[in-house]
Amino acid sequence: MKKFILIFTISICGIQLLAQKEGVVFNFSFVIDEELIESLKVEDKSKKWFSKLGVSESMPEDLVDSIKKKTEAAFTEKLNMQVKMCIKKNKKGEEAAFQGTGANSFSGLPVNTFKGGKGICPAASNYITIDCRINSGSFSIVLAGRKKSKMKPSLHLTAKVFDADKNEVFSNKIEIKNFETLRSYTDYYWPVEVTQSEILTPYDIYVIYLVGLADLMK
Repeated sequence: MKKFILIFTISICGIQLLAQKEGVVFNFSFVIDEELIESLKVEDKSKKWFSKLGVSESMPEDLVDSIKKKTEAAFTEKLNMQVKMCIKKNKKGEEAAFQGTGANSFSGLPVNTFKGGKGICPAASNYITIDCRINSGSFSIVLAGRKKSKMKPSLHLTAKVFDADKNEVFSNKIEIKNFETLRSYTDYYWPVEVTQSEILTPYDIYVIYLVGLADLMK
C-alpha cells in the first residue's frame, strides 16, 4: 500500500512538472515587401523630401491577433507544452508590444533579444524566435513609355527554439513560391511617376502565413 502511494505521488508530481513547462515566442518578425501591398504609389522625382505618396491597407488587429493565436496553438502541439507570446507589459498591465513602422510590418508582435525575452518571461522552458518575410520577386519591362511589372510573391518562414541556456532544440526553415502572379503598371508624367498595382489583401497575407506555418511544423 505504501509503495502504491509512493508511485502515485511521484506520478502526480511528474504530471504537475510537465504541466508547468511553458514555451514563449520572444521575437516575431513579420515583414512584407511594400510593392505587394501598395495599390497606388505616386513619386515626384524632382523632390528630395516628401517625394512619395503610397496607398496601402494596414493589417486589421483581429487578423494579427489570430496570427498570434494560431502560432501559439501550432507550437503548443509541436513542443507538447503551452506556448504563448512573450510581450512586455507597462505599469498599467497593458501589453507594450512592437509598433510597426509602416503597413508592411505589423504592430502587436513581440520583438526582444533572447536575453530580453528571458527577462520578461523568466520561467519559460523554451524560447522561440520566428522570422516571416513575404517577398515580391518582381520582373519589369518598359514598353511605349509604360513600365509593366509582374510580381511573384514568395514566403520565407524560419523558426528556432532554444532551451533556457540558449541551446537550440528545434529549427526549421521553409520557402513557398507557388502563389498567383500580381501585376503593376507605372506611367510617367515627368517628373511624376504613378504606379497602380494588384496587391495582396490582409486576408491573402493571413492565409499565406497559415499555409507556411502548417508546412513549418512538419
